[in-house]
Formats: sequence, structure tokens, C-alpha cells
Amino acid sequence: MKREMDAVSWIMEMESLFFGENEDAIFKSSYVNPCRTLKNPFYPPTDLEVLSAKNGKIKCNLQKRKGELRIISADIAIAEGDNNDNSVYTCWRLLPEKDYYERMVVHIESHNGMKPDKQAIRLKQLFFDFEADFLVIDTQGVGQSVLSDLLRVNYDDARNKEYNAFSHTNTNHLHNNFTTKENYPVIFEIKAYGQINHDCIIGLLDVFLKNRIKLPINDVEANDMLSSTSGYAKKNYTDQARMILPYKQTTLLVNELINLETVKNDGQKWLKVKEKGKARKDRYSSLAYGNYLANLLDIELKKRNSKENGQIISFWSGGGNHNRTQRR
Repeated sequence: MKREMDAVSWIMEMESLFFGENEDAIFKSSYVNPCRTLKNPFYPPTDLEVLSAKNGKIKCNLQKRKGELRIISADIAIAEGDNNDNSVYTCWRLLPEKDYYERMVVHIESHNGMKPDKQAIRLKQLFFDFEADFLVIDTQGVGQSVLSDLLRVNYDDARNKEYNAFSHTNTNHLHNNFTTKENYPVIFEIKAYGQINHDCIIGLLDVFLKNRIKLPINDVEANDMLSSTSGYAKKNYTDQARMILPYKQTTLLVNELINLETVKNDGQKWLKVKEKGKARKDRYSSLAYGNYLANLLDIELKKRNSKENGQIISFWSGGGNHNRTQRR
């Protein structure tokens, strides 16, 4: 577990040391903690479970609802070491309400020093294990190297499986209709700078204030809940750690959020977040990117619900790279 966490997170995890809320924090604990209500996270299968399963496929422990969309959002890092950033992958369920999607963050995982080709394989594992619809990735920096591997066919030694190439999103995919069997148009590329970073901050704050995002419950509460279930006490340490990890990762996310402060850049036009001391913002970034796409999908949902047949709806796929239209 240490390899997956930065130095500060490791101290928080192993020594129960939690940093106090930054007085300049934009994400107050009073905004975030009330959203920690989920008791049923997503548990990705292990490689052994996949190899042992019939046809190498294990059904997701969270059944997909009608109209639900699923996102995996990734903040990418490559360099190894406690002083370097982590790659963080966040799994989202988007459940349609009248004119917006209620967000449920059901899984977070972090990796330190993982090579680009291995990250691409892990993201594809998660994509199919989670039955996802979109993969959000920041390609402003080192994420470009992982993107390059995602656009290729990959062979997964651990699962003895070949994954087809992924490609960028298109409007047909909004209806879960892949264009070809050889190609999965699921990648939502985001280049996080300037206006995009500003929109990520404001958009994430908005869903916390409106209580439209749900996170797993506190890990202390989760431990009590799991301990009361039959069979948990009989599990080995590895299995118990796996069951509690989504809740612990969320606690680490919350501590990142409440220690971020905002500053203005580029002539005082845009906000950006700044870490406090040696703390990290990898989990925040992954969360913010996923919510950015969810906000665009909110706009699409509103238009589908309000426009009459025959009118044009537009969908912008992020980072200033794609403008797309679809006739309903």
C-alpha cells in the first residue's frame, strides 16, 4: 500500500495524522463531509479472479441502472518516489435526474511510478471491469504518453488478454453504441490549464454545495459497518484491507480537498488550486476532471429533455479539441 501513496498520505494513513483544514480552503469540510453517504463501493476484481472466471469476465458488483453513465477519470504521473505525484483513477456512477446527473464516486486508486504502458493496461482493465462509458485523461503533461498507449492494442500478461485500441469520443457513444468492434471511442481528452482549471474548481464546488455528489462514508464508520457483517472477521488481512480501501482513499481525498487554497493567475482572471506544504492534489485533480465531463453531460441531458425532435444539440468534448453536433 505504501507504494501507492505519497509521503504525507502515508503518514496520515499509518500514524492517523490528519492535517487541519486550511483556513483559506475553498472546499470546506462542512461542504464535503455531508456528501459522504455511500456504503457500497465498487470493488475491482483481482487478476486471479478474472483468470478463474468463466470466459475471463466477472460481473460488476454494482448493477448498472437505466440511463446510467459511468466515467473513469485519471490524473497521470509517471516518476517514482514519495516526493513525486501519484497517478489517481476515480470511478464514477452518473444517475440521471430531471436535468442533471447525480454523481457517485465509488472507487479511487493510486499508483506511484507505474510505467505508461502498464497504466494504459490498468485503465483498460478498470474500464471493462467497471462497465464504463467514458475515460477522462489529462494530456497536458505526461498524460500524453499514457494516451499514446491507450490508442494502441495492448496485451495484458496478468490476465492473458488482449485489449483493442481506444479512441476519442464521438456522439454515437452517448447511446452506448461503439462504432466498430475494433475501436472503442471512449477517451475524453482534457488539457488542464487556465480556463479549464478554473471551470473544474467552480464546477466541483457547485456540486458539493448542491449535495449532488456522493462519496463513500468515513473509513472509521466503514470499519464498524464491515466488522458487523458476517464473515468479515474471518477474512485475511489482505481481503480486509481491500474491502476498507475505497473508504480510506476517500478520507485521503477529503484531506487533500480541505488543504487546497485558491489563487488567481493570468491577470487575475482564473482561479487555480495550490497545495499546502508537502500535501498533494492528485486525488483532487482526478475528481475535478471527472466532474468536468459530468457537467458537460448535464448540459447534454438538459438538451435531450427540452429540445423537440429535429433540433440540433451540441456536445463539446473538452480541452478545446472537439466540437460535435448530433441531430436528435
